Amino acid sequence: MGQTWRNQTERRYELDRETAETTLALLNKNVDRITYTADSIVTLVTTTYLDSADQHYYKFQQKNDGKKSIKMRVREYFPLSNDGNFTIMKDFPYCFLERKERNGRIRLKERIEVPKTSVTSLINREQDFSNEGSEVDVIRKEIQAHALAPVVTSAYERRVWGDEDLRITFDERIRFYTPPKTLYQMVSAMRPNVLGLPIGIGPKRIVEIKHSADFSPPPWLSDIIGGLTEMVHYSKFVNGIESISRKKRISHLTEIII
Repeated sequence: MGQTWRNQTERRYELDRETAETTLALLNKNVDRITYTADSIVTLVTTTYLDSADQHYYKFQQKNDGKKSIKMRVREYFPLSNDGNFTIMKDFPYCFLERKERNGRIRLKERIEVPKTSVTSLINREQDFSNEGSEVDVIRKEIQAHALAPVVTSAYERRVWGDEDLRITFDERIRFYTPPKTLYQMVSAMRPNVLGLPIGIGPKRIVEIKHSADFSPPPWLSDIIGGLTEMVHYSKFVNGIESISRKKRISHLTEIII
């Protein structure tokens, strides 16, 4: 199964605690909540970013000051319990392989669902995709152009609202991990106990607003974003890569001091 999101505008903003409470209240009042399972309103999202040994995607984004980017990633979703403990309720046997391109505020994303047991072989070009389609063609081309490997994993709790014209995500507790090199060959899921201790943290709360290019924000949405500063250059991918680099520098300095 493949999906494509084309010519969508995407904006993101960091929220402090007070603004987050106001924003959540407005979202719950004005737009329908989207859930992945009927009994869970918060989802743990883990995203493992892929890059080449020469950091093709990271360097491309840095060269363009974050305004242009291409990301290849593997994404997994875990529905969390609604009891306040955020317990993982279920694992799924599949994940999503994605290519996301961003030019300013405009994004293009292709995504395909693949079995977790196959994703490493697909990335390593040891196996071809079992299905066809435009999304498969785009992702296959990217894999063939670069020798890709997992470089950093992000994890965060996500809530989602939306309708036919608008999609809003609220992410919190963003943290970064060193990913398993073989992805799902040795583990069944990117659970926190598999990822271990975080090697870095991101912004505490981010709201992302996605809509078609001709969409006119309603007054309640304009009220939300009117007083916020847009995170024009922010990227979870870059944040995670720099967390990895920072950890390596600290480890190297520790070895020298010892």
